[in-house]
Amino acid sequence: MRLLLLLGLTTCAALAPTNVFDGILSRVALSCSEDLLLMDDLQKITVRTTEHDYIASTSSGDNIVVKEPKFTSVVTSHDVPKKTMNAPSSTFFQKLGVTNSDGQPRPGYSSKLRQCNKFVEIVSRLVLLPTLESRRGVKVLDMGCGKGYLTFALHNHLCEKLGPQSVSSVGVEVRPTLVDDINKIATNLGGNFETLSFAVGEIGNYDEGDTTEDGRVSALIALHACDTATDDAIHQGIKNDVDVIVLSPCCHKEVRRYMENNDIKGDNEHPYKNLLKFGVYRERMAEHLTDAMRGMLLEEAGYNVDIFEFIGGEHTAKNCMITATKKSSSSSAAASSTRGGGMEGTSRIEELRDLARLHGIERLRLADLMGVDLGVGGGTRGDIVRGRMPPK
Repeated sequence: MRLLLLLGLTTCAALAPTNVFDGILSRVALSCSEDLLLMDDLQKITVRTTEHDYIASTSSGDNIVVKEPKFTSVVTSHDVPKKTMNAPSSTFFQKLGVTNSDGQPRPGYSSKLRQCNKFVEIVSRLVLLPTLESRRGVKVLDMGCGKGYLTFALHNHLCEKLGPQSVSSVGVEVRPTLVDDINKIATNLGGNFETLSFAVGEIGNYDEGDTTEDGRVSALIALHACDTATDDAIHQGIKNDVDVIVLSPCCHKEVRRYMENNDIKGDNEHPYKNLLKFGVYRERMAEHLTDAMRGMLLEEAGYNVDIFEFIGGEHTAKNCMITATKKSSSSSAAASSTRGGGMEGTSRIEELRDLARLHGIERLRLADLMGVDLGVGGGTRGDIVRGRMPPK
């Protein structure tokens, strides 16, 4: 039942556009009137259906007056389906097991559906910017695509906007059986998905070739690539001169290990001594610090960077997003030196080192891949030296 309540100091009216509830409403109206008429000095209650109007007032006592309805039909033109990047009833969502045949999310998949559509909204906005629309199309690389929910969703939306011949997408996943399964789904779907494929490979070692060879806008995405796999994905984007990089990191274990093994209790002068003694704050600080350092390295590589929460925490705790769009060639001289393996001595790198020094972070996977020495401590990766946090 669709119920419209209009509340005021002198009148309370309700509209129910079905006669199924007429018998019930005649009894409910009397019951409600006894309570509502005592609230806020209400003098009259009208319960309206498409069959009858039921009126109770302080002057009628326990009697309900039944009149002809003022509404015999209900205007529903304002009831429009919510616009999403991909309709839940889309066939590919059903084939992937996200929604059922009625287009409703399967148990446990409501958040996944929302994540996919929000991620697609953000990515599509970046790759369809007016400055990029003059290019011939879009080429998407999804690193660590898993079951391909996001890959299918983004590819389908871009095809709807640009046409399937203007979009090509490749999902990279390390599990061969899973790749075979989702390739079969894409093949069987046909249509927009004829230019979607999946390949077996590791993020750090995958070679997709020249991403700019056909003049298309290139985009690299990675949703919840675990720990340093996000660093591998970022580096793939930088070294291949990708136009747009969009990531949602998770499992910031690398930096967390350094923070766990720094003895802050013995350093009474350190500004974080009362913060990092709590495990929950060390975990959160590791997340913030890792992604901030990644953002700084992307900026140094010639990208405009933004970091924000892309979806509510009730849907996933891994809701931080990093977006990076390549600057114009005139303002990204640092990018070429970065891909060449050197960007020492810049003010941004010095700021990065200061940040690492403050938190005792000796190594960061992305910094290593880009040839940047954080200048804190020494040793090889994983050789975490126990010690105090650095001085203020």
